[in-house]
Amino acid sequence: MTDSNRSEVVGLSSVSDQINLSNIKTGQKQLVNFVTSDQDVSEGLSNIFQYFDLYGSGTFEYVVSKRSQPKCDIYHYHGSNFVNQSEKPAVVTVHHDLEDGSGQYDWKIVRESYRSVDKVICLNSSQRRFLVEHGISRQVINIIPYGYNEDRLKLKTHYPFVAGGKLTIGIASGSYSGRVKGGAYLLDLTKKLDPKLVRFVVVGQSGGVRSYEMMNFGFEVRCFEYLPCRIIQNFYNNIDLLLMASELEGGPACIPECLATGTPAICWNVGMATDLIVEGENGFFLSGDTTLDAGRIMSLLDNDGQCLRGWERGLRNDRRQLISWKYNVAVHEGLFLTMIRDAKRKWEIGET
Repeated sequence: MTDSNRSEVVGLSSVSDQINLSNIKTGQKQLVNFVTSDQDVSEGLSNIFQYFDLYGSGTFEYVVSKRSQPKCDIYHYHGSNFVNQSEKPAVVTVHHDLEDGSGQYDWKIVRESYRSVDKVICLNSSQRRFLVEHGISRQVINIIPYGYNEDRLKLKTHYPFVAGGKLTIGIASGSYSGRVKGGAYLLDLTKKLDPKLVRFVVVGQSGGVRSYEMMNFGFEVRCFEYLPCRIIQNFYNNIDLLLMASELEGGPACIPECLATGTPAICWNVGMATDLIVEGENGFFLSGDTTLDAGRIMSLLDNDGQCLRGWERGLRNDRRQLISWKYNVAVHEGLFLTMIRDAKRKWEIGET
């Protein structure tokens, strides 16, 4: 992503537009209902809601519920309960990979609901392309990617790798295995790496399972099944690169996080990685061939890690493609105010 299209991605023409919108005061706080699915709210989504409380301008009050609440000014859907919704004005954020048409997000089930909402927020350009190709108007789509916590994530001052030592690979492990979180691919890839030259740091709810598998292959592994957000910087400080094996993603949040700390990433060309990873500059994309991918990872150690050092220098010098959660919240609030203004205009001329 370059400066020329950064404004398009966040859906506003400039930061000044965002500030002007945030200065539109109505006297009384506007109520935004974050509507989730019937399942328990994930830790990641809970963290996102907390950012709105932390960085909000004070114009809005936020309430989280599994079902829509009456008399709200904005209904912002973050799960499957936007299907067949009728409240207005309504916006939905696409947190999942639209190419995964299974279960509750089967396109045949959700298609009309996407057409009925006032706005759709995508995390990446691939989601927008999918929606446009499937008949959703480009005019209702805004791209607002996940941010990073600029108060807790900083550029690291050193990297673990030293010439002649081991390459330290970080893995943010999902809570379930299989195709979605790349369990089978990761297992096969690991078998083809050299435990004398590679070690792992694994975080996440299924990290224990991942770690046990890797240790059976002879790897040195450190595992943290629960890592509080306040010390997530420590994870990135202690790895040379992040390996994301998920083949289907809307985000994930760990991609902007790792890049914000100056950590390169190796991942599939999916989700936000498509917009943020530049092949050979701040990481590379997995090919689907574990032998080829393992060879590319091992080659990072060639010439005392010269390629890896080049990526690290580039990340230190250019993080313009990233946005903070503070900026993310400001853009959302600008969009909310625009939606309220448009809804009021329609009511005044009798369109609703």
